[in-house]
Amino acid sequence: MVKTILDKAAEITSGARREAYGHPKDNFKRIADLWGAYLGYNITPEDTAMLMILLKVARHHHMPKEDNLVDIAGYARTAELLSD
Repeated sequence: MVKTILDKAAEITSGARREAYGHPKDNFKRIADLWGAYLGYNITPEDTAMLMILLKVARHHHMPKEDNLVDIAGYARTAELLSD
């Protein structure tokens, strides 16, 4: 069976990355707090997911590759997990 981009995104967001970084609610809260402190205003975990998607869009614009699309899908899945 050939894995799709969405299959790969689901795999990485629930497997090794979850083990390495913890649940997205905790990890993205930490990132949001650090970015907010640096920027001087509030960043939410949901903002973090959207900003990471934009980072991958910028990278994909420069050099299109499947990894960028997998990560975009993964961050979209993470945004969904944050709303649970």
